[in-house]
Amino acid sequence: GNGGDKGAGACGRARLEEFAAWVCGRPEGVIVVAAGHSLWFKEFFRAFLPEGAEFVGKRKKMVNCGVVAFEVECFGESEDWPRVRIVEGSFDVVY
Repeated sequence: GNGGDKGAGACGRARLEEFAAWVCGRPEGVIVVAAGHSLWFKEFFRAFLPEGAEFVGKRKKMVNCGVVAFEVECFGESEDWPRVRIVEGSFDVVY
């Protein structure tokens, strides 16, 4: 079973949205470098790529130490966080 401090799947979408809002709120520039677990990135891609977008990262985990570059568009706001979209076709699989 899951012995961590959060239940499996608990508030996962909220954490994705919180990170996206943080990215969109950066005042100092346009490049953000983030590191994390491959499953987190898989869910991020699934959440913020357009629904019909084809990218292998929506279906499969990244390799260990994988590096992917992509563009994020921030526009408008919903109740409490900016609307975010990963630009389809902007992916560059570096490693």
